[in-house]
Amino acid sequence: MRRFARAALAACLMLTVALSFAAACADTDDPDDAGVDAVFVAGARHVPGTTSGAVTVAWGERLVVDLGNQNASIGDGWFLVTAPDPAVLADAGEHHDSDCDRPGCGADTTWHFRTVAAGTTQVVLRYCYRSRPPACEPMPDRGPTAPVALAVTVTTPG
Repeated sequence: MRRFARAALAACLMLTVALSFAAACADTDDPDDAGVDAVFVAGARHVPGTTSGAVTVAWGERLVVDLGNQNASIGDGWFLVTAPDPAVLADAGEHHDSDCDRPGCGADTTWHFRTVAAGTTQVVLRYCYRSRPPACEPMPDRGPTAPVALAVTVTTPG
């Protein structure tokens, strides 16, 4: 679990530095973001996929859940087990930024959502090792053992 959390933090820090933003990977002062570290980067609200909580996203932004590094070749997998209300938030899918161009490489994984309209919805993601929902089995010291639930509020512009 610690290795996974460190990988997620490192990925967040690298992305922040690479895009030359002053935002840091720390809790925002927004009470709606309780329990979730959120960073605004290039039109998206980034949150780590290791902690359940709440996040507020402005209409027109994207929500990107950083799931850290995973390796599908050894059985790592993330699954969207509760899709958001499509009237509020649209699922834009899982994205992988591979460590290399050979089979067996890990990848930094994010799940993207696009705001549709103001409102509140919930997103639940689940890490599974060599298994699938609803019978997920975690790998020791890798990924959260419980589903990650995010309460998402999309605010109106302005």
